[in-house]
Amino acid sequence: MIHKIDKIQPNWNLKSIIAGFSTSNLNRNLDSTQSNISGFDMGINTPSPAHLTEQNRQKMLLEMGLNPINMAFLKQVHGIEVLEATKSGLLGEADGLVTNQSDLVLGILVADCAAVLIADPVQRVIGAFHAGWRGAVGGVLDNGIRKMQNLGGKEFSAWISPCIGLSAFEVGDEVACQFPAKFVHTREFTKPHIDLKSFVIENLEKLGLKNDRIFIDDRCTFEHTEFYSYRRQGKQSGRMLAAISMIS
Repeated sequence: MIHKIDKIQPNWNLKSIIAGFSTSNLNRNLDSTQSNISGFDMGINTPSPAHLTEQNRQKMLLEMGLNPINMAFLKQVHGIEVLEATKSGLLGEADGLVTNQSDLVLGILVADCAAVLIADPVQRVIGAFHAGWRGAVGGVLDNGIRKMQNLGGKEFSAWISPCIGLSAFEVGDEVACQFPAKFVHTREFTKPHIDLKSFVIENLEKLGLKNDRIFIDDRCTFEHTEFYSYRRQGKQSGRMLAAISMIS
């Protein structure tokens, strides 16, 4: 029996845009005994055998009706660099991709960080971004929106994936001081906790996105075991794939 990959579809209902976000499928992968990590690990730098994670990525895209050969992805480095994708494959070190090309698939891998998918279906521009705390504070979304505008994008809709939530995101003072105080919670906890998702939402609003065009999945990757979580699982954490494409 072959199990399908559980996927979350952004609830934005955008014409001509196909997007999805994988879960870990922790109890469903019949091939997990061949891997060091259970479930459908999508990562490119995890302990799972590379041929298995490649099969998982291909399987997910095929189930979405996309051609796996057309996926562009990155060696993500928790930075703010954003590249324009004009071809598929591993495009280098960066944390965001944008394109105005139909049928090209943009892929981002996460395990606690937020994946942010952005689209203008009218002007036909899409972007996919890795927004961990370093990238979010540093301006990866600022760079991404700017590059999407340079490609003609005007009215954007965004979707924010499940990511680590406030209750689980304990940080040191050296991290907390990089966020505006309203996103740093100290009264309820013995150490600072960061509300990453709220920070990303405000960032998008400051970049001109209307609130009713920002869609979110509120689930915390640490608390919900259907997701991989590096903070919960350490080096045994797999990765989820966020993918977006425009159909011709």
